[in-house]
Amino acid sequence: MLKASRNHLDEVKETYFEHLRAALTISRLLAKAGIACTVHAILPGLCTRTASRCIAQVASNLNQRSVAVQPEQPYNVPSHALSS
Repeated sequence: MLKASRNHLDEVKETYFEHLRAALTISRLLAKAGIACTVHAILPGLCTRTASRCIAQVASNLNQRSVAVQPEQPYNVPSHALSS
């Protein structure tokens, strides 16, 4: 387990705490998107774009982090998801 963790941190070129922060940020955004989807399912007039914006932020975050690791495979963010 420790060796796999070290290998992964080396692969993504991050320290433990950098990785922790990034992973928790993504987790928070995905949780927010999930809550927004639930609210939208119950009340369709609410949170009509919140989940899309959260997912776009996650994709952008992952894309920025992956440039150093795999620059040829960026995450695609639909342009409509980035508009407010």
